[in-house]
Amino acid sequence: MLKASLPNEWSYELAEEVVRDYVQRNFVDKGMRPITENGEWGTKQKKIYDLDENGEKIPVIDKKTGKQKVDKRNRKQWKCQTVESTDWNSQENAKMWRKDLADTINATNEQLGIAVHWEHRSFKEQAKEMLMLAKQELHSAQYATYKSMQIKNAAVSREQCQQADMEVMEMIAKERERKGRLDLPVVSGNT
Repeated sequence: MLKASLPNEWSYELAEEVVRDYVQRNFVDKGMRPITENGEWGTKQKKIYDLDENGEKIPVIDKKTGKQKVDKRNRKQWKCQTVESTDWNSQENAKMWRKDLADTINATNEQLGIAVHWEHRSFKEQAKEMLMLAKQELHSAQYATYKSMQIKNAAVSREQCQQADMEVMEMIAKERERKGRLDLPVVSGNT
């Protein structure tokens, strides 16, 4: 069973047309259920018995009695697995169908000039994406703040260097004025 909501702004005729197209594309064109050779509906799932190394069915053993289990009609029970005959119950298909329905509704709304966007993702999936985007924005903001601080610190360092250079130059000028000349220290050493 598939339940779907459609925009209230749509006419009944439009909704019927869109749903028929959607069902045709997603279900009828792909075959709803397996059909047997005589044209009857087939089963949606089947049992496959687990086999031992000799190719024999493996009995289900009752842990209390140590004997093979039987059902209410006294039929012997065998280990088995249920296998889907089609992929109609897969979550991947459900996501694909929800996305196609949302895309179909959004395309129809756009043609009608209705500015409402339908979303196929669950609230949990949308919240995960919002959280991821928020983390990315926070990281970007932190990086921008870090770079801004680096630039500001570099600017402060340049100002400090310029200030120190000016102080050294003033000291040299004062020393030269006081003595009339500038005595530089003699550095000796091997060159």
